Amino acid sequence: AGESGIYASGWASNVDYSDGTRQELDGYIGYLTPLAENYSLDIGTGHFTYHGSSTSSDLDYGEIYTTLSTPLADVSLRYSWDYFGTGAGYTIFQLAKSINLPNKIGLKLGYNYSTSLNTEKYTTYGDKSYSHAFAKLSKNWGKLNWELSVQDTDLHADEVNGVKVVLGTTLNF
Repeated sequence: AGESGIYASGWASNVDYSDGTRQELDGYIGYLTPLAENYSLDIGTGHFTYHGSSTSSDLDYGEIYTTLSTPLADVSLRYSWDYFGTGAGYTIFQLAKSINLPNKIGLKLGYNYSTSLNTEKYTTYGDKSYSHAFAKLSKNWGKLNWELSVQDTDLHADEVNGVKVVLGTTLNF
């Protein structure tokens, strides 16, 4: 965010959904403001779009979010009123702690709790809610930020069951 606190960002990823959807493109607009020394508030909105088949856009949805950052931890809440285009409300609560390690390496530990507010319209692999925990190492090299994370959930679906290791990179410009 610049001096005004207003920011915009985007995100892109490949996906592999059974309907032929192959790409996710997201956009965010928000406002980040300091509250006191080492405390800040981030408020924003995001729009998630899906591409690859004639029905991919049926999955598109928006959300609003807020994050309170403190020296102890970051606390976030996200809310969608039409999660994955289903008409179901959905919330994600996150508690996370970022730690600076030697050699400008970052460590982020986090816990998410996600809940469908209407299980007749949407569940995650049949579950109303689930937990997700992660540990993520990050390192910047030039304009690239590299991340290596270990993630796990309490979902019982074969597709997501068990610990996952994820390597990712982000281009900063």
